[in-house]
Amino acid sequence: MDNALLQAFVQLISHKTGLQIRPEDRTNLHKKIDARVRALRLPSAVQYYQLLDLARHHDAGTNHDLRWEAAQQEWQTLIQLLTITESYFFRDQGQFRLLRELILPELIQQNAQRRSLRIWSAGCSTGEEVYSLAIVLMELLPNHSRWDITLVGTDINEGALHRAREGLYNDWSFRLVEPRLREQYFADHKALWRIDDRVRRWVKFVPHNLVQDSFPNPQNHLWEMDLIICRNVFIYFDQPTIGRVLPKLYHTLRVGGYLMVGHTELYGQDLRAFKTRMLPESVVYQRSSGAIAPETMVASPAPSAVPARSPAAAPLPRRSAPAPQAAPPAPSTLMQWIEQARAHAHRGEHDLATAACQAALGLDPFALEPYYLLAAIAEEQGDRDGAKLFLKRVIYLDPEAVAAYLELSLIYGQEGDEGRSQKMKQLALEFLQRLPPETPVVNHEPLTAQDLLLALTQSGSTPTPE
Repeated sequence: MDNALLQAFVQLISHKTGLQIRPEDRTNLHKKIDARVRALRLPSAVQYYQLLDLARHHDAGTNHDLRWEAAQQEWQTLIQLLTITESYFFRDQGQFRLLRELILPELIQQNAQRRSLRIWSAGCSTGEEVYSLAIVLMELLPNHSRWDITLVGTDINEGALHRAREGLYNDWSFRLVEPRLREQYFADHKALWRIDDRVRRWVKFVPHNLVQDSFPNPQNHLWEMDLIICRNVFIYFDQPTIGRVLPKLYHTLRVGGYLMVGHTELYGQDLRAFKTRMLPESVVYQRSSGAIAPETMVASPAPSAVPARSPAAAPLPRRSAPAPQAAPPAPSTLMQWIEQARAHAHRGEHDLATAACQAALGLDPFALEPYYLLAAIAEEQGDRDGAKLFLKRVIYLDPEAVAAYLELSLIYGQEGDEGRSQKMKQLALEFLQRLPPETPVVNHEPLTAQDLLLALTQSGSTPTPE
């Protein structure tokens, strides 16, 4: 496959799904495409491209065409090869603590009179997140049978949704779950754990494409949501695609409803329509009473470089003699290694992220960002002692590293060591007060020194990095 055709596949995938194929992943994409060409017994990758491209023309009256149906089925096969379904229950404990202690109790109080609550987990993968939400709600609402609860989990990967509906999970999915919760809401099933039917009945799983599909849409339950959680989804999109999806999410919220995303996933986006709430565990976005201009919600245009569907109308580039596919060059600079470490960490690839951090430190032993990432990975894995060691290394290199003191304060607080927690927080306050108000705080971007001071003094608790 020549570079022109591979680039056409990259653009077609982006247009259809929003997924961005990084340069270092193109060799792997090439292998997956070749595997599908062989599985379908097609003459070449050109015919495979034409098959996929049929699905892009669903508005041309081909919905009931057998070829269009075959194209849709093949997209699902390819999406399952391209997407990562690694997840586990109560992932990102800081955000779940925020949901359990503040956001959900607030929504319950607001909706107490009508006894209705609508929640959407966008990009729900195999269902762990939305089932975790259901369990939290059951714990918060002893009289939940009197409420009209709508929990919707959506994903572009229909294979992942099938697993979510089955509700079967192995021990690794419970690595951050209290044993009590597993015993109460799951049952042994052939060396696996099956979600209790009480929880399963609450959740609807719906195939959904954030980029291509129109919403709000009452037909698939996506309208007037009190809460939308869309975590670890936008890391796969480029900035313009995020900018097209964000207004649709905004309008799917009821006025006063909340949007929660992964840390820093909306960095650089226009968020003026939202009311931004900076809370100790995370930043959340609340729909105001206003509306976003409709023109910002138009569907993404077809990629200009994508070859035409019909070979007779516009032939694809001719296939040249196959050339050896060189592996993408390994990162060579500090920032390249750090960016690779971030990408692996976002995908839950902890071993690869750790290796990239170590490579970065091999280039610059005094760099702070790799240590922050290593601390975050250790916390994600439940290794608080390891996280503390990495954060103390940051402080050794930069005695005024505000983010490291704040994170240590949070860890000590979680361990019940209030004395050390308050000491770390006080040191962070002292350093923040010395900074000019508009100074961005490292590892808490885009928050400034003034933002953090306000959050610390108003909440009395310690913000986590964004």
